[in-house]
Amino acid sequence: MNDINEDRLPAYITDEWQKIVELLTEITGLPTAFIARIKSDRLLILNYCDKRDNLVEGERIAHEEINLAVDRVINKILCDKYNFRSLLSYPLKDSRNKTFGRICLADNKENNFSGINKKIILEFKGFIENHLEVYDLHNKLAENRQELKKSKKELENTVHELHNVVEETVDALGSAVGARDAYTSQHQERVARLSFEIARELDLPGDCCKGIYLAALIHDIGKIKIPIDILSKPSILSELEFELIKTHSEAGYIILNKIEFPWPIADIVMQHHERLDGSGYPEGRSGDDILLQSRIIAVADVVEAMTSHRPYRPALGLANALNEVEKNKGILYDKEVVDSCLDVFRKNNTQVITWMGGNN
Repeated sequence: MNDINEDRLPAYITDEWQKIVELLTEITGLPTAFIARIKSDRLLILNYCDKRDNLVEGERIAHEEINLAVDRVINKILCDKYNFRSLLSYPLKDSRNKTFGRICLADNKENNFSGINKKIILEFKGFIENHLEVYDLHNKLAENRQELKKSKKELENTVHELHNVVEETVDALGSAVGARDAYTSQHQERVARLSFEIARELDLPGDCCKGIYLAALIHDIGKIKIPIDILSKPSILSELEFELIKTHSEAGYIILNKIEFPWPIADIVMQHHERLDGSGYPEGRSGDDILLQSRIIAVADVVEAMTSHRPYRPALGLANALNEVEKNKGILYDKEVVDSCLDVFRKNNTQVITWMGGNN
């Protein structure tokens, strides 16, 4: 597989990193922040925000490659070149624990850097390393896609085989989430099972039911971009933290959009938090403008979430979960989907009830 250090990063990543360096200077009040990558014996400045005053042009950060002498440390090279008096710098690691580059805060004055500054830069370091992890996953999937294209003619005659490959891809994505966050992985599995049963209760075609099941298995893949401390926080999220959590639907779409699925998986994932009355996110869609597959997963998602223990609260029970979706059917949730969900449990399907935590 290609080394991530040799790849050209896509614009959606570097655009996000530009926001990060700008936020770093804004939050910390320090004049300079930048992200650099290491390629062989050179350091390439990728993103920077430099608010220092009264500097000559040669002292300002620029998008350029810097030669690295093997007997000198990177921090000293950067300080000498850009006239920094102090530099806070942390290495960035990719998903294989290889050093990709560095994230830096700098000052043209002596600065011991507070613990708050160190905590902030480490948070953003985590964001960037999540981006690298997702991008590495993109590369792996792209290589798998190339392999599929080489045998396209054979695969066109073997739809079943293609579906198997798709399932393996979904399993790989689910495993990536599970390796980082066991709760999200288990949540996705239970939502997938319930979504499949609801789809069958609606008499949807088997192929459509399968697509819903696979989409539900990775509907929270975008949470791979959310810091694990927020996902496992043992108290109610702040407004800012919740806004960050809400980005996972769109992040999931970005991860999945380039993968060639037989179903609109990326769009289903993007819309699974939309609500009939337009109060959902990320696009505020309403009514039939929301995919039926997403409306099904939305109901299963709420039922599973309420019946599961969370770090900040105990499980609320199956009865409360079913009451929530019934109370809001036709308002937040699709009426036919809710009725089908209730029918799944009314038929006393003991296996489904066991998935959802019993008869409590």
